[in-house]
Amino acid sequence: MGRRKKNLQRFDNVVVLPGTRERLVEKGIQALQEKNYEEASDFLIKALHFSEDPGDDEIQMALLLAFYECGQYDEAKELCEEMLQLGNGDYYDVMDLYISILFQMKEYQRAYITLSALCEENQIPSDKKDHFEKLLQISRKMASTSEENDYQSDSDRAPKLFYEDESIEQQTLKAAELVQRNIAPYLDELIDIIGDAHSHPFLKTLLLNIMREKGVDKEISVRKLHFSKRLIPNQLEEVFQMSYYKQVLAKLGEAVSQSNPVLFSQLTELVNRHFFLLYPFEPECSVDTWAACTLQLACEYYGEAEEAEILCPQLFSHDDAGREKCMAYLKELDEFSAPVS
Repeated sequence: MGRRKKNLQRFDNVVVLPGTRERLVEKGIQALQEKNYEEASDFLIKALHFSEDPGDDEIQMALLLAFYECGQYDEAKELCEEMLQLGNGDYYDVMDLYISILFQMKEYQRAYITLSALCEENQIPSDKKDHFEKLLQISRKMASTSEENDYQSDSDRAPKLFYEDESIEQQTLKAAELVQRNIAPYLDELIDIIGDAHSHPFLKTLLLNIMREKGVDKEISVRKLHFSKRLIPNQLEEVFQMSYYKQVLAKLGEAVSQSNPVLFSQLTELVNRHFFLLYPFEPECSVDTWAACTLQLACEYYGEAEEAEILCPQLFSHDDAGREKCMAYLKELDEFSAPVS
């Protein structure tokens, strides 16, 4: 019994059994991976309380992610500021998340001041410099317009929301804000963007989804890439519930999910990106052809284009002419830039 007592710890007059912290961290990480963010934060807060090191990087970073993902932005912001002040965790990873939190809280002026100071130090690693400079540009633009927007009532006639000289990153942030707002004052502008052949297809998909979720029952015209049609937003399927999309993933899953799960994960990301850009339209080629071209494109990224047919010969058994046209179209989709993640 004497040896056992030496292993016990006491926190706030509570006796803690050996391994308690580790078990709480394990449960917290597992809940985080399962996207049970509130449960994860509960476990991780307890783990941090029982930790001998209150600045435990592993626990703090996991807790920060849990706070952010479940929308507890005040708590996430406070923890970020503490970590940045004490130098806990990877500084630039914490800073990146801190800026995201400020954007979510619409504290654009604070984000701009913070990023300005960061960029002026000129010590950002080269692989992260471009990312933070883009965030600085976005925060500057958002900070300059936020004061005007604060005085804009939803019942008033809304000012123009999107501008042609804005980047897709800026437009994406603005679109994200509409999820929590009444879009009625902006509806005419959103319809114009979706019907404009020159607007970015990524932005059009975001706006269509917002209109679908808000129950817009007005028939509108959609023009995207070389497709066009009229539709009613609230009658649309969700992006990743469309039959063609599911069939493509099923084909690729049959081909490589067991033999090469890492490749299948990359293929899934590629398919998601392409179908998000295409939505609400579907490819004009067969499912087999689209799946084959997606696999070939992924292999080309690694300089191993010939490996695609070896991995899944059944997808390459016919329709050579259609495959050539489909491959050209996939590469065209790949040319569209993605917003800041």
